[in-house]
Amino acid sequence: MRDTGCVRRLRRTLRSARIARIESPGHGEMSAPDFARSWLAARREALRRKERPREPLSSALDRVFSALEDYSIDPALRDETDLTDEELVASVRAVLTGIDRLG
Repeated sequence: MRDTGCVRRLRRTLRSARIARIESPGHGEMSAPDFARSWLAARREALRRKERPREPLSSALDRVFSALEDYSIDPALRDETDLTDEELVASVRAVLTGIDRLG
């Protein structure tokens, strides 16, 4: 299936969540919890539309989803095994680097 629609939105969401934006909620940028909510909503929509990205983008998006599974959006529910905001940012940064190399 073509890399269109919601998959493009997922790519834009990932690109818009660069480390500076995630770390700068005071500057009106996206926080780690906001990124998580936005990315998960876009992913649900892509799944609903049965959009499937091709490799290697598929693997990159799976890595983000895996990181988000290990992250609790609500800090009150976070335990010592969950990723912190900073660890989520580092995981997303690594995926972004890989996506940027894809062109």
